[in-house]
Amino acid sequence: FRFRNEQITVIGRGHLLIESWTYPGEYHTVDTEDMTCSCRGFNCRKKCRHLDKIKELLKYMEDINGTSGKADSQ
Repeated sequence: FRFRNEQITVIGRGHLLIESWTYPGEYHTVDTEDMTCSCRGFNCRKKCRHLDKIKELLKYMEDINGTSGKADSQ
C-alpha cells in the first residue's frame, strides 16, 4: 500500500518493507515490535527516515482507529 508517497509492503507480523530514497529499488525492513530498521543509517545512528515514516503511519492508524498500531506479540 502507499502512505504519503511511500510504498510500504507488509511482509509478516510486525515487519514492513519500505523503499530506499537513496537507492531506488532497494528496500529496508522495519520491525514495528523492536522499532528497528535494516538500513545503514539506522545501524549507524539508531534512527532513520524509514522508521520515522513507519512511526508516522502507526500514529495515523492509531488516530483513525482509536487503537495502537503496534503489532501484538502473541
